Amino acid sequence: MVPLPVASPQAAAPQAVAPPAGVPQVAMQQMIAPPLSAPVPTIAAPEAPLASSPFEGSTIGQTPPASAPPSSAAGESFELEGAKIIARVGNEVILAGDILGPINELLASKANQIPPSEMEMVRQTLLRRNLEQVIQTKLIMIEARRKVGDDGMKQIDGKLFELFEERQVPKAMAKMNCSTRHELDEKLHAVGNSIDRERRAFAERNIARDFVQQQVKANDEISHEELVAEYLDHASSYDYPARVRWEQIMVRVASFRSKADAYAAIAAAGNRVLAGEPFADVARAVSQGSTAKDGGAQPWTTRGSLASTAVDQALFSLPVGQLSPILEDDRSFHIIRVVERKEAGRTQFSEVQNEIKKTIRQQRMETQINDYVAKLQKGTKIWTIFDGPDSGSTIAGATLYTPPSATGLPATPQQMASPPADGSMAGPRYR
Repeated sequence: MVPLPVASPQAAAPQAVAPPAGVPQVAMQQMIAPPLSAPVPTIAAPEAPLASSPFEGSTIGQTPPASAPPSSAAGESFELEGAKIIARVGNEVILAGDILGPINELLASKANQIPPSEMEMVRQTLLRRNLEQVIQTKLIMIEARRKVGDDGMKQIDGKLFELFEERQVPKAMAKMNCSTRHELDEKLHAVGNSIDRERRAFAERNIARDFVQQQVKANDEISHEELVAEYLDHASSYDYPARVRWEQIMVRVASFRSKADAYAAIAAAGNRVLAGEPFADVARAVSQGSTAKDGGAQPWTTRGSLASTAVDQALFSLPVGQLSPILEDDRSFHIIRVVERKEAGRTQFSEVQNEIKKTIRQQRMETQINDYVAKLQKGTKIWTIFDGPDSGSTIAGATLYTPPSATGLPATPQQMASPPADGSMAGPRYR
């Protein structure tokens, strides 16, 4: 049985604010507003790159922090590191430059947040995290090359290289504000990266993704009982809090000569609404809130999410469609109206069963892929810089990268009433 919606606690009705000294003391009555209107053996080349592509997520081109080193000096340092071996997968090698480019981009953007003495430690942490994924990609590429053959791989590479040049390079040039491909390549070189390196990584990621998905056969049959069990096991994740959609007129006390003047301004605005002027028009003309230009309309808001306690309490106690009394907090006066309210509850199983089915299929696919990669690992000799000295031979132009020693790594920098028929102001008013 699907749990019933959770009832929201009752909140005290908002209280009218007494006028400041110098303003006539007249009781403010709550009134009903006019009804609101209704609401409110080939491997297919993918169409788009993986979201995790460093080229897609590059931070180069953004304004560098004041404390960041000059790009020329950084480029020299990273180029020296780039030719060093950091891992071996069978007969394949992974160089520092294959991974450090995107890491250096990130660290350059966070240079003012990381003490210089800890920069290399953070680099090592990120290197370790990214190396595992690159190793898995290499493992799959070795197997793909074995099954598809060199000629087949060349054809696939050609298609992916064309896709990279057609879609990824123009995006990167726009993101980094480059007018030419050469300028883009220079900016990548400044952090130890290059277009060629990114093109190869793009191709390998996409080939590995498609190839491994062809090798695993996830069971698509998911029974109704499995779906219900998954829903009940994670029932709390489908809970949602009470929320309201509302509109606001707000004035800041600091914008007026006195608190009394600010109060008089909000009262006058409220009376314009009471006289029949649309709330949105008054908000655009008078309100000093962040959404004044949108007529004071506020997005869906949950209990406790606002800095103003007075407004937060009123939102969950006012009847829908009724203007609030004048509300006061530390800095401002407010008049609000709730447009729509949804009580706390739980999303029904029928609304999420397709989402649950997708989740189960994804989990099964991930399990099969992990099992497949683990099988490849068993038959392949793998070494990384974190395993100790490398017993393998070096390659031309490459040296062994030795990570800095460290006893601890720092955390990586990285959520009313209708107006009288005669048009007079007789009747309830804000005073």
